[in-house]
Amino acid sequence: MVSPPFTPAKIRAAVRLALAAARTAGAQVALTGGTALEAWGLARATHDVDLVFLLPPGRFGRFQHALRAQGAQVLELRGDARTAWLRVAVRGVQIDWLRAWDPPSQRALRRAVVRQVLGLRLKVLRPEDLILLKLRVGRPRDLDDAVRLYAFCGPQLDRPYLRRGLRQLRLGREWAYLERSLRHLSF
Repeated sequence: MVSPPFTPAKIRAAVRLALAAARTAGAQVALTGGTALEAWGLARATHDVDLVFLLPPGRFGRFQHALRAQGAQVLELRGDARTAWLRVAVRGVQIDWLRAWDPPSQRALRRAVVRQVLGLRLKVLRPEDLILLKLRVGRPRDLDDAVRLYAFCGPQLDRPYLRRGLRQLRLGREWAYLERSLRHLSF
């Protein structure tokens, strides 16, 4: 949760510090989650910044140390060095770190592109990978994000890549939900 005041300058400063810690540990990082939607032209209110990362499990302790050295307070840690999900607060800004632990999430991270978001140039997951990730998570707000992103970016999407990902991840039911929702969507 971002503590008041919720300002773009405060978020930028926190993200810069968090990314500095990631560089120190040698992590690959890209923006994901609700904030990443902004990079593709969609706005959604969110109270945190989500980053997907990859680094060798042996460097995870170094990464946590680097975060603390940048002033981060560890709020929660789930999983282990290989499957970690880490929530920290940096200057009051909540940043969730999600480890790219499986081949689909690692592929998404490799495919990330640099975009302008949060007033910074950041690596961001591509729309197809965001859609797949959000369908995979499957919470109502994530499904809604997937529907909106698909509707907004439709003609620009790499549809063969998306279809392969849907098959590989066995997201048929979630895809059916997205298709039904598109019929009722109005911008």
